[in-house]
Amino acid sequence: MGVYSTAIAAFDLADEEFKEVAPPTDADISRIHHLSLAVIGGRLCSVDSRSNVQLDMWVMKEYGVTESWSKLSIVGPNVFSTVPLDFIEGGEELLVIDEDKLAVYNVKERRFRDIVVSHHIKAGNVALYGLFSGICSVESLPALAVGSPSI
Repeated sequence: MGVYSTAIAAFDLADEEFKEVAPPTDADISRIHHLSLAVIGGRLCSVDSRSNVQLDMWVMKEYGVTESWSKLSIVGPNVFSTVPLDFIEGGEELLVIDEDKLAVYNVKERRFRDIVVSHHIKAGNVALYGLFSGICSVESLPALAVGSPSI
């Protein structure tokens, strides 16, 4: 058997080298197959989705500072399928996809509020109701200016 270790690796584009980012100290990294990394609201996050009733999320408030990891828990029935998308209202609420609907989770009140998305197309006798999925995009490379030399 080989020896395995768990690490969060970051690639510094300026220095062109990999660096290790310390994980949250209270996260159970032995259950790595339930953890995922994401950038939500411009912050590095580690999401633990192993429970059906609680989704734990650690947010690094200051990049590279281990002590700045803070834990946020989303509690509710069937949160296993909840996908965090972005922080809104100054971080007090979290925009999520909850199963097949868009919702807002209030962090302080620990409540979901559904967002009604209406998209209806009628073609003859067939009515189609829009389905959606969310993907967060993080710009990681600056756009080249028009007229700049090619790479």
